[in-house]
Amino acid sequence: MAKRKAYLHIGPPRTGGGFLDSALTEHADEIEAATGVRHPAISAEEMFRAAIEMTRDHRAWGYQRREVEGAWAEICRRARKGAADVVFSQELLATCTAAQVDLLLDGLAGFEVHVVVTARERGDVLDAWKHAIGPERWHAVVVPDVDAEQAVWTAFGELVGFDATELPLDAGWRATRPMTGRPQAELLEVISAGAVADVVAEVTRLRAHNQALAERNAKLERKRKKLKKKLAAVG
Repeated sequence: MAKRKAYLHIGPPRTGGGFLDSALTEHADEIEAATGVRHPAISAEEMFRAAIEMTRDHRAWGYQRREVEGAWAEICRRARKGAADVVFSQELLATCTAAQVDLLLDGLAGFEVHVVVTARERGDVLDAWKHAIGPERWHAVVVPDVDAEQAVWTAFGELVGFDATELPLDAGWRATRPMTGRPQAELLEVISAGAVADVVAEVTRLRAHNQALAERNAKLERKRKKLKKKLAAVG
């Protein structure tokens, strides 16, 4: 029996794929209905917490260990339910060490894991990941200079098996998703005032919280529109 596939987009940060976690969350129901591929994370914020749990960067991002403990295990538990292929995205996972990659992949034991990177050049290499993933399961999406997000979304959909052109992108995702560019620890090194550092950490936490709320509201709005159409049809 063929193994189930797990498609895991890992970034790296600032290569043009940071919106994918929000897009997958927003269109999870449509993707599963069309292809059977499931998105086990309930929000981009949950995937963010799972990533900083794996990389052990939670303190740098203003989180306590108890706030992220078990996040990746819970997502993997949902992934193992049923018989569907699964898809994830979190660009901070590109910073994993070799040991952290092994630990993360243990959660996906039994899956044929395909790693996807977004890159400006085809030569970009992430050695900590390549040691664990064979070349036949290593995929690069080259990001163009024009209309980059739509191009990445379309190419990623083709790789996973869904038609991304039918699933619109929200321009607000870039503004509301958690900061994943420069590591927060590096940012705090150049901030001399401790109070300012606390504010930066709290802002990061609020952005993650706002992301989860935005995704929840979007899902409720979709359900409201579907219900309205059903009621109109009955009337």
